Amino acid sequence: MAACAYRNAQALRSRGFDTPEALACVETRSGLMLGHCYFVSDADSRPPVSVLMADGRPADALLARSLAAFALSLHRRGILHNDFNSGNVLFGRAADGSYRFSLIDINRADIYPDRVCPSATLRAEELTRLTPDLGSTPPWRATMPTWPGPIGRCRHARCWPSSGVTTPPDADARHSSPRSAAGRHASPRP
Repeated sequence: MAACAYRNAQALRSRGFDTPEALACVETRSGLMLGHCYFVSDADSRPPVSVLMADGRPADALLARSLAAFALSLHRRGILHNDFNSGNVLFGRAADGSYRFSLIDINRADIYPDRVCPSATLRAEELTRLTPDLGSTPPWRATMPTWPGPIGRCRHARCWPSSGVTTPPDADARHSSPRSAAGRHASPRP
């Protein structure tokens, strides 16, 4: 796991995404069994996006649009975080007021070849983790206008087409393992 975090940090940074710099990793094994794992990275003191999505806070359309654009850019560059929640995305504000994001907890990320996009099902499932009140309802089954949280409010601001999210062909496929090859369909990006 530590080696995955180390490699993923290098891959993210090489593709222009911000994540704390990987400094070292150590994994001990006994035969095929993984023993202890240690991953050392630089610190990132920025707060998680979850503080901006807390109950009672007014909706921030700029945050929702920026977060949606960030997720889209990750997916277009072949990165599927696999735990893309508001606690694993850190934020800062640039001088012009725009949001800047950094990813943490990246040991489970799947890194596809650059410009190879994960399947629509995997991308949609990843976005359901972003707002806790979406629960486990897949986005192709949710009623788009009633999506709660900043992402739902972003939908009303026309971040997504009014037609909503279409059901991908493999929408109901269930995979026995998160690393299952059957669940990792990819399509090349032009």
